[in-house]
Formats: sequence, structure tokens, C-alpha cells
Amino acid sequence: LSLHDALPISAKCGTANLVAGGLLILGWYVLTALAIQVPFTGKLTFTFYQVLGLLNSSNLLEAMDRNAASGAGIYGLLALLALAAPFVHLVWKDKRAVLGGLVPLIFMLIVWIMIGHGMHSAFGGPGAGPESELGRQAEQEAMSAISWGFGAYLSFLASIYFAATAVKRFLQFRAADTAIPATSSRATA
Repeated sequence: LSLHDALPISAKCGTANLVAGGLLILGWYVLTALAIQVPFTGKLTFTFYQVLGLLNSSNLLEAMDRNAASGAGIYGLLALLALAAPFVHLVWKDKRAVLGGLVPLIFMLIVWIMIGHGMHSAFGGPGAGPESELGRQAEQEAMSAISWGFGAYLSFLASIYFAATAVKRFLQFRAADTAIPATSSRATA
């Protein structure tokens, strides 16, 4: 692909959208999204894609402990669809297609909620008795050892950009749709 061939892509997609898409790819597949400080071992780091692999594993804590490189499975496919969603309005001319820009942010939020729930469940979840108090303490210690990486912040900012531009475009389309009938009814009166 030469620079001359890339110009129409940039003009059609928008340079800002291409940059945001590139930053989202960088944040999801290259940069650290999650870091866990483990005693005696050091720090385990995971990209967002590796976090999807943890989510796909049957036991979240065992996968973290082994730093297993399991496949992301269906979550990896959903991640690819979420990456493509902000650009779907280029091929699907429905006015609601611009709302595809919301998909990366929604996907990330769902993944982080599922990881939090998986961690909570791994430590015993809600329950009563002395075991649940130990589980609660272990969960609090584990959660304090977790920190967000630069990839998580970068991905979040890129998906906020996509979500904001999607809502802005959708509202512009709706305003244009409501303005046209109002002016045409004045013209006929």
C-alpha cells in the first residue's frame, strides 16, 4: 500500500479515527493493561488480549499463577469485532451504524467487570462463616496488588474518543432528520 493509496483511506475514515484505532490496537495487543505484584515472584504483566485469555480460562487464579498463555477464544473474536465496530458506518449506511463507536468502550467495561467478578468468585464470593472472612482478606490483598497499566489507560482514552464521536454524529443525524420535516412543513403552508 503506497502513500497515494493510503490517502483515500485516511480521507474516508478520518485521520483522527485511524489514529484512535491504532492506539486502541496498541493498547489492547502490545502495552501492559494489568500488572499484578506477586510476592517472591515479582510482577506479572498482561496485555488486554492476555486478560481475555485469562477470562477464557476455566480458573482465573490458576491461569494468573502460571502466567499461562491461553487463547482468548470467543473473547478474542469479540475483541476483533469491537475494533471494527467504529468503522462499520463506512460500509453500512444506516444512521445508527455510527453508534458502533460505542462498542470498544462497552466491550472493555464488560471485560473488566467480568474479571472483577471472576476474582471475587475465585476467593469464595459471598458467603458466611469463618472461611468467608479469610477469603475476603485474601481478596482485598489480591486486589491491592493489582494495578492498571498504560495500555489500559490508552485503550480507555481511545474508546472514549470513539464513543464521544459516535454519540455526536448520531445526535447530528437526528437533529438533521428533525430539522428537514419542520422546514418542509413550513414550505407547504
